[in-house]
Amino acid sequence: MVIKSIAQGPWGEKEKTHTTWYEPFSRMDEIQKAINFVLSHDVTGICTAGDIHVLPLVIKACEQAVPLSLEEQEKLIKSGRAYQHLFV
Repeated sequence: MVIKSIAQGPWGEKEKTHTTWYEPFSRMDEIQKAINFVLSHDVTGICTAGDIHVLPLVIKACEQAVPLSLEEQEKLIKSGRAYQHLFV
């Protein structure tokens, strides 16, 4: 089971625009990449974001999920280094 699959990072000083305790990705392209990455692994499922505006996008991304190649996964891992860790 995977948690926080669409977490962008902690809110910090930013204005909270969603009901989640972390800042979620909110654009479909960002969410789709995150879901594709997670569902490219042998997982039993994901915990969805508890925000009524983000949840439909997560569900849609799950319905359209496409497994990523190892090269695509590595590229996303490298790009993730630009984000602040959610759990320190």
